Amino acid sequence: MKKKILYFLLIFLIFILLLFLISKSPRYTGINYSVIDKKISNFQKINELFERDKKYKTLVKKINNNEKNKNNKIIKTSRWVYKNINKINYDVQDDIIDSHPWTIIERRMGVEDQFSDILSVLLIYNNINSFFIDKFNGVRYSFTLFEYKKKWSLIDPYYGIYFLNKKNQFCSLKELKNKKCNIYHLEHGIVSKNLINKIFFNKNFKNMNELQNYFQFLFEDLPSSTKINNTNIYKRGGRSYIQKPLHRLNYQIQKSLNLIN
Repeated sequence: MKKKILYFLLIFLIFILLLFLISKSPRYTGINYSVIDKKISNFQKINELFERDKKYKTLVKKINNNEKNKNNKIIKTSRWVYKNINKINYDVQDDIIDSHPWTIIERRMGVEDQFSDILSVLLIYNNINSFFIDKFNGVRYSFTLFEYKKKWSLIDPYYGIYFLNKKNQFCSLKELKNKKCNIYHLEHGIVSKNLINKIFFNKNFKNMNELQNYFQFLFEDLPSSTKINNTNIYKRGGRSYIQKPLHRLNYQIQKSLNLIN
């Protein structure tokens, strides 16, 4: 009798699984901020998820070239994004397409938030906690936030800038708020007056004071490290964590249990 029940349950589970795999659900794609959806099977979605997972792993391995130091991995990965993704409406004129983050790499082009989006994903594949935020104090500006040595810091791969303290270490969020950081560029080093127009090609900063005051205004709205650590990883910002299959499964389970809104 017990065997019959077990067989029945097994057959039932297989049936449910097959039904799920052949069922279709929407894939959303944004084209110039208009969203369209296309129905595809869950089997295709899962298969493509694992294919992208392989591509991410291959790419970060190529970028880092056996690098072990996490500090260097962060800089190398950020520099790769800065140098290899073209800026739409600056380097190239093309449609803005928002599908999977991998689309940014496939097209080798994106806008500000897409630079931070893909960097956050690549850092996750470097086993570095990361997400991105695209608005501070009501101003549209994208930063990729990352955790290094139990501190959160940030980097902007679009303009190629990051922040170091007096010890030449990544600035913590608290240090950024307290004006204890210098602005560095991924290619040019410390940012000086004669580099401002070259780096911030569309911002029209007149001098270093204007630049520093602008960032200080943005940094007033930075979350604290405690707030970030206490926030569900899938609600921090962006979609970096859920590009990994196991994280996607965990995310879907939490979502089905209404643990994530």
